[in-house]
Amino acid sequence: MRIFSLLALVMALVVMLLFFLNWTYIYNTEYGVEDPIITGFNCLAAGVSGNYTGTNKAIGNMAHPYYSQAQSYALTLSHLTVAAFFILLASIAAFALAAVRNKGYFTKAGFLLSLAVTVLLFISYSVALSMKHGEILSTYCQGNPKCSIRSEIILPALLSLFSLALPVTEIIRRALLKKQYKTESK
Repeated sequence: MRIFSLLALVMALVVMLLFFLNWTYIYNTEYGVEDPIITGFNCLAAGVSGNYTGTNKAIGNMAHPYYSQAQSYALTLSHLTVAAFFILLASIAAFALAAVRNKGYFTKAGFLLSLAVTVLLFISYSVALSMKHGEILSTYCQGNPKCSIRSEIILPALLSLFSLALPVTEIIRRALLKKQYKTESK
């Protein structure tokens, strides 16, 4: 059935839209303020352009404080985001071909690509939260214990993980149909 491939395609597109979420931000519980924020698309723009110190809107708050105070974390997060985004594009193409052509190997390819995206997003989440080990909190929050690093990468990571059930269901269904066809043809 093509329905599983179509649903997997829709879920992959939703994961892509979730790149607009806050990949990382500093949250001050005393004031209830989320600032500064970088989104997945900020990381993508910085990673693709190689410009981590720009002040344009595409880069967002990448330059300060993230790149200046937690450079290795910001670079790693951007590289992981770029890899996840382009692998996600490939999985979208694979699921689109699976829906149009109704071929199982496209579903398998989409599954493997989506699995890679899921792993990269979970690693990105841990990198984003690990920024607290850099100098960013001590410098930006000036010792305020109510400041913390937070991240919303977990949402697209979890959605990507849950959406893996769709191609797996399709792959299992195809295998069972193939086995049934072989049994009936004997």
